Amino acid sequence: VYTELTNPAFKGTVLRMPIDRLLDMVSRPFDPDEPWFPCREEDWVTLSDDSHVKVLHITPEFVQVVHLGGARRTIPVADFLALQPGNLSCGFRISTILGLDYNHQPHITREIPLKLKSFVFDGLSELLDPGAIRSVKAEFREAGAHSLDIEILTDFDGSVADKFQVLRRAVQRIAVDACNENGWVIAFHQLVLHRDSGDEN
Repeated sequence: VYTELTNPAFKGTVLRMPIDRLLDMVSRPFDPDEPWFPCREEDWVTLSDDSHVKVLHITPEFVQVVHLGGARRTIPVADFLALQPGNLSCGFRISTILGLDYNHQPHITREIPLKLKSFVFDGLSELLDPGAIRSVKAEFREAGAHSLDIEILTDFDGSVADKFQVLRRAVQRIAVDACNENGWVIAFHQLVLHRDSGDEN
């Protein structure tokens, strides 16, 4: 007598096993809302090796992914899970830090973040359907040693997960464009050299 085991996340994959092999097995406790796998076929994910890939096939042994450009990788399931896949197809956030010069201190907490938020939203809306932009925030983060830092938080719908890398670069480009448009000076680290005042021999 055989039984068939299936995982809803693995399309068309059925594991057929003799009943006697299951007699001594006990399932661990589970939550009804627990996902069957971190992703499904056709999802876009990020991996801890900084890869941005689309999942093509999932089996109990391997996960096949494709990179932008067409290169494919077949990764053992255990190794895939060790790469801590982040599922972008459920929605994702891009966070960017913009450091401005201390000359902008009088306007850094209110006026500049408001203008920057509007500029970033308008810039992103030129690249994709505004409905895919869940939210845009620009908030003063901290007064650093060399700059006044604003954090730009952009949340996107999973339908644009394939554009993750493009959008990450776009947010940075739009932030620089906003600086050019408004005359905001981007801070840079200064290296100060101190000459030894001791007597030279």
